Amino acid sequence: MSTERIQLNVGGTVFETTRTTIEKLNSGYLNKLLDSKSGFQQPKDHIWFIDRDPECFRVILNIARYGEVVSYNRPINSDVLAKEADFYLLGSEVIAIILRYAEAERAKEDQSVTLLRSILSATRESIRELQLVKEATQDLVRGMASQAYWTS
Repeated sequence: MSTERIQLNVGGTVFETTRTTIEKLNSGYLNKLLDSKSGFQQPKDHIWFIDRDPECFRVILNIARYGEVVSYNRPINSDVLAKEADFYLLGSEVIAIILRYAEAERAKEDQSVTLLRSILSATRESIRELQLVKEATQDLVRGMASQAYWTS
């Protein structure tokens, strides 16, 4: 188990992790980048720059650490995460985790849409009922006004 520390500047955010964490991703891109025999020149400051989305990279690192998608601020867009996974050439196990996450997010979206449709339907029904009450009240008021006119 390698505890060698690696620093990566992803989209302006510097991440410090271990080679072991990176290796868990089975990333064709990162493994090649960090391989001393690959031909990539080590940056003078020892911080590799990758022009990608730092939020997605944080999630990808957390997949290596926890074996699942963990996002602290808000749910991460699964389509963007899939594009980042393609860029980093992530291993099949990591891709499977991302796909499970995407399916779960889509299921949540479907539930939200169903709930919103139910609310909309109930609101329409309530509006119809209120219109009927309004019409009945107007009829009652007209009837009372008419009766008052004829009895006076």
